[in-house]
Amino acid sequence: MKTTTKLIMAIAMIVTMSLPSFSQEVTTYMYRHIPQDKLNEVLEKESKYWSKVARKAIDNGKLSFWAVFVKVGGFDLPNSHNVLYVNTFKDINDQDGIWDLAEELFPDTKPEDYNTWGAEYGRGVEHMMFVQTGGWQQSASTSSEDFKFLKMVYHNTNSPIDFVNVEKEHWGPFIKKQMDAGNTRQVAWGNSLVLSPRGPKVPFNSISYDLYKSLGDALMPGTLVLPDGFWAPFEEIEALPRMEMIYSIYAVEGEE
Repeated sequence: MKTTTKLIMAIAMIVTMSLPSFSQEVTTYMYRHIPQDKLNEVLEKESKYWSKVARKAIDNGKLSFWAVFVKVGGFDLPNSHNVLYVNTFKDINDQDGIWDLAEELFPDTKPEDYNTWGAEYGRGVEHMMFVQTGGWQQSASTSSEDFKFLKMVYHNTNSPIDFVNVEKEHWGPFIKKQMDAGNTRQVAWGNSLVLSPRGPKVPFNSISYDLYKSLGDALMPGTLVLPDGFWAPFEEIEALPRMEMIYSIYAVEGEE
């Protein structure tokens, strides 16, 4: 599905809250493995049917953002996710009836024609994260066509709230200046705090994301010249190495 101004406005909206926050707006990340021979079918249904359901839920004030991202490359492909679903709920306690809207919107369509969650479509959700969004910056010259690829950077820190805020206050303004000056191919940046799950078997507790116009830009964004001591505030609280994954932005709906 073609990226529109909805993407720019919606992503910017969901990442401008300060952390910590008492807002009930929470985003879920659902990581799925869909068999390769079913992937195109599922994506077509997401575009044809479920994007319309998400749009209706947004208009009804239940959701503020919905997206489907498709992983590009990776390792251990048969045993890892290849699609990431993102849903931002206006009130995490008020999810009733959202996905039942399909019956209302497509009364003449058989449920099996828009179903994407049967056993034939893979193992279901492999991981599900609840996150709260934090900082956001984008290039001053960003257009409605710019957000095509997303690099998710997964961080493991000993103080995730502090780390998200350090990124927001330290990295955010820096990358904004670099993007505006044309010193990087990156066109936007944001970050999120993982609310749940957490623990020794969960390898990250915060996430940042870089957006690009092309896969080549995401793979080779350029090298930035950093001031001396720039990483010091991060090194005090971050456990390296980071984990990175690239996704193509397939479908998006967001608040106008």
